[in-house]
Amino acid sequence: MPDGRLNIKNRDEYSLFVPSPIEHYRTTTRIKSVRFERISQDEVYRELKKKGLNIDITNPEIYNNGKKPMDGIFSPLFGADTTQDTPVFTCDCHKTTGGAKRGHICPHCGTEVRTIEADLRIQGHIDIAPYHIMSYHGYVAFSKIFKNLEEIITTTRRITRSGKVAKSDLPTIMDLYDDYDDLYAGRIGLDKDIVFMSKIPVYSARLRPLMKTNTQVAMLEVNKLYLSITNLRGNLKSTQFMPNVNREVEIQRTLNQIQQDFNGITAICNEQINSKSGVFRRALASGRLDNSSRLVITLGTDLQPHEVDVPYQLMMTQYEEEIANYYAKIQDVSIAKAIDMVSMNAMTPAPIFVEIINQLLKSKKGIWVLVNRNPTISESGVQYSRIRRIHKDYTDMTLHLPPDVLALLAADFNYMVTDNHRSPIGSNPSKEKLSERLTSGVCSLAG
Repeated sequence: MPDGRLNIKNRDEYSLFVPSPIEHYRTTTRIKSVRFERISQDEVYRELKKKGLNIDITNPEIYNNGKKPMDGIFSPLFGADTTQDTPVFTCDCHKTTGGAKRGHICPHCGTEVRTIEADLRIQGHIDIAPYHIMSYHGYVAFSKIFKNLEEIITTTRRITRSGKVAKSDLPTIMDLYDDYDDLYAGRIGLDKDIVFMSKIPVYSARLRPLMKTNTQVAMLEVNKLYLSITNLRGNLKSTQFMPNVNREVEIQRTLNQIQQDFNGITAICNEQINSKSGVFRRALASGRLDNSSRLVITLGTDLQPHEVDVPYQLMMTQYEEEIANYYAKIQDVSIAKAIDMVSMNAMTPAPIFVEIINQLLKSKKGIWVLVNRNPTISESGVQYSRIRRIHKDYTDMTLHLPPDVLALLAADFNYMVTDNHRSPIGSNPSKEKLSERLTSGVCSLAG
């Protein structure tokens, strides 16, 4: 058997013995790292428009004749907000739409009206050009220069009795844009098209349904803000017909409100992404794996760096198969009976199962587990440890960790209880008193 393979001399005479070729599927690119970059929404808009993947949001209506308009914030072109939405029938330029015109040729672009699939690459934008507001990056950057930035975007200059716009020490959003290159670019260090934008992004309706159904049906706050910006955009376009003095004040007032609405949208997005229930934590850095448990961390001062202590209930649940097999042998009962006995005694300790667990922990090399505290921010956040023993106190449902690994797992101390009073973290208690120090955090343990 050279190279570990059976040498069959007449292999070719028996097709059953001919090994199948092993195919390797390799991707054309390999992700080595991920980098976040600031983007210009105006540049994104231009690139999408070149590819025909942009939507100009101009319609403040949610429904037109019972259908969602193509140019509204719920446009079915970039992802329906429900799976029950009807198919979209449109041409390439989206000017000829509707199932009644299916098969017709659009007089504008010359393409056939047909069913299309919603394209999540398409992004909507509310165009307020030639005016600009601060982008998310711009607002954060300016907030470090102006401590009263919130006052700037909520204050509108007044008109004096002589019919002129009163002067003010507070700059307007338009002033910040006009003076950026001369006064602020050197202090902020970002390109102007990153700091300001005239194209406000509208993300897919698939991610922000029209209504939220709970105890009552209500429109999501982010949708209210988008509708407000769409209406304000219409007001902004109509200011060209106003007298010059009123026009300047009205533009400032409208831009201020658009900026406040956009800040509200970014705050909602930040919460959806960064909070404990946010996208990254919920979808990427959390969740429960098979054969794993979630336990609160407490300190075990007499543990070696590679050891942990766990509850009796965890062992009975996670290692049910091993314990049942052991029980079946020593009690001479069927596996089915053994599994029933393990289930019946999983929560309330029984001496025979305590002894079986202790034997399992001592046999061969013992039982080793992965200990991980979410979110995992470094390689040291995953520890490979041996279970030393189960807790003597069977009401203790925590995971005892050695003090050596707490820093690696980013676990911290809240306070320490010694002799009926709390000692500061900076004190240097004895090892005996250290056992009473409390730690915060939760670890996942996988067998």
